[in-house]
Amino acid sequence: AVVPALMPNKLFVQASKAGAINRDYAEKTGYAHEFELACANMKKLHKAGIRVLPGGEYGLFQMPFHGENAKDLELFVSDLGFTPHEAICAATRDAAHAMKMERELGTLEVGKLADLVIVDGNPLEDIRVLQDLKKIEVVMKDGIIEARQGKVLPA
Repeated sequence: AVVPALMPNKLFVQASKAGAINRDYAEKTGYAHEFELACANMKKLHKAGIRVLPGGEYGLFQMPFHGENAKDLELFVSDLGFTPHEAICAATRDAAHAMKMERELGTLEVGKLADLVIVDGNPLEDIRVLQDLKKIEVVMKDGIIEARQGKVLPA
């Protein structure tokens, strides 16, 4: 499996286009070109049947904060050409396989850990629904409801 950290370059490119980063400096870094090459290569790997998994540099300066990991799913759809279903499978089933935990988690099956997210919307129609806390109805971990309507329940 390949787990590219594409979000830092994408956010850098977006910031430079928005004028938050000096244009000359942004061009000298080559991050825009690196991002294009990385996306092209990930598309080729995906097409060849190699598992490409979401994962990024979260919690670093100007990077998405922990809890914003669903932005990677959007990136996989918008920049790598995955379908929303493929992006979700990459983040769940394929990630479990990469961690050699496919017998315990990654899919909804009898005997596996019951971790799931119930959303008000269809992520197969718009993957961004997974980023909207107002749309997160229930989060279940190990079969126990941990959060409702975007708020963690008291322990």
